[in-house]
Amino acid sequence: MHITLTNQAGVTINLSRVQWARILALAMAYGWEPAGTSNPDGWKGDEPWSGSYSSHQGGSVSRQDAQMMAAALEKSLPGIPDQDPPAHNEGKQDIFESMLAFGRALEVDNPSPSKLGIDSSYKAQILELIEFFRQGAFEMGN
Repeated sequence: MHITLTNQAGVTINLSRVQWARILALAMAYGWEPAGTSNPDGWKGDEPWSGSYSSHQGGSVSRQDAQMMAAALEKSLPGIPDQDPPAHNEGKQDIFESMLAFGRALEVDNPSPSKLGIDSSYKAQILELIEFFRQGAFEMGN
């Protein structure tokens, strides 16, 4: 399963759901307060739109929200190593484990990307996402 982010310039980024969950958790740990998403074009649900960032049905993220995400991710960069120590090997976490790590990370005053499973392998992706989010509003989809 993956999520596709597409901005108004047509730039597309594909992430696994675990990667997306970690990116959202990292942004929140560094001060981003989610504004919620707008319902996707053509959405006809029986319930009001939830504003979720993880919906299988997509959603729209506003320009301001995207820019706040970029600012929070930028704050996280000093905590993400360019290279992990040789002994680093946490293995892969599933989405549930990522969310547990997210909860633990928010319980401390000093967030740590490594507690969210963010290591050097994420740095280039986070830099790409910062640039993407700075470009403004985007759509999420599968």
